[in-house]
Amino acid sequence: MLGRCSTSSLFHRFHGPGDGIAYTVTQLQRRDDMVFLAWEDDQCIGMGVLAGPSNLELHLGVLVEDQRQRRGVGTTLITALITEARSRGVRSIHADVMGEDHQLVMILGRLGKATGRVESGIFSVNIDLCRST
Repeated sequence: MLGRCSTSSLFHRFHGPGDGIAYTVTQLQRRDDMVFLAWEDDQCIGMGVLAGPSNLELHLGVLVEDQRQRRGVGTTLITALITEARSRGVRSIHADVMGEDHQLVMILGRLGKATGRVESGIFSVNIDLCRST
């Protein structure tokens, strides 16, 4: 999947240059992280992750290959991750989102009580999963 993503999509997910392969391999091997994959037939088309050292606050990351973006894949991954997080007692999630990703910020705001700030062109969003919007 990573090979089918543009440099721009990879930058938006990993917030830096690179192909994301080493990071993703490490992510898939970490036992405590929640990693959900979206499949179309036998091909992975998206990946959503909630990662962190404890269930108090987890960090959210999502990547959907370019040809499948804006078709609900990312929203489905995020919704599934949040449902699982709530069932595990996770209290809040955090996401750093590139400034131009307004749609993702809106999706995150629907998941719970959201607060955020903008720093250096990045939305830093915290979502309280214990309270609804």
